[in-house]
Amino acid sequence: MAEMFTMLQELQKRKASKSSARSAAFQSDKAALFAAARKRAEGAVRNGTMSIEKARATVAELRAQEVPHEATLSKLQALWQSHDETLQGLFGHLTGVIEDLSHRRAAQINESSSMLESQPAAREKSRKKLCAFAHSRISENMESQKVAADASALMKHYKALLLS
Repeated sequence: MAEMFTMLQELQKRKASKSSARSAAFQSDKAALFAAARKRAEGAVRNGTMSIEKARATVAELRAQEVPHEATLSKLQALWQSHDETLQGLFGHLTGVIEDLSHRRAAQINESSSMLESQPAAREKSRKKLCAFAHSRISENMESQKVAADASALMKHYKALLLS
C-alpha cells in the first residue's frame, strides 16, 4: 500500500511539473504577445500624432490662403450695382423705342381692321371660293376611296375564284 501511495505521489509530481512547464510556456508567449502589441500601439500613436500634426499644418496653410468673404462680397456688390445702373440706363433709352413701336403696331392693326371691314364683298367671294375648293377636294378623295374599296373587293373576289 505504501508502494502504491509513493507511485501516486510521483504521478502527481510529474503532472505538476508538466503543468508548470506548460504554464511557463504560456506565460512567456503571453509576455511576447503583449510586448509586440505595445510596440504596435506605440507605432500607431506615433503615426497618429504625425498625421494630426500634418493635418493641422495643412489646415493652417489653407486658412492662410483663404480669401476673406467680406472683400469678395464688396467687389460683388460693386459689380452688381454697376450692372444695375447700366440696365437702368438701357431701359431708359428703350422706353421711347418701345412706346413708338407700340403706337406703330396699333396703327397697323387698326389699318388692317378697317381694310377688312371695308371689303366685305371680296372677303365673301374669297370664302366661297375656298369652300368650293375644299368641297371639290373632299369629293375627289371620297371618289378615290370608293375606287380603292371596289378594287380591294374585286381583288378578294378574284383571289377567291382562283383558290376554288
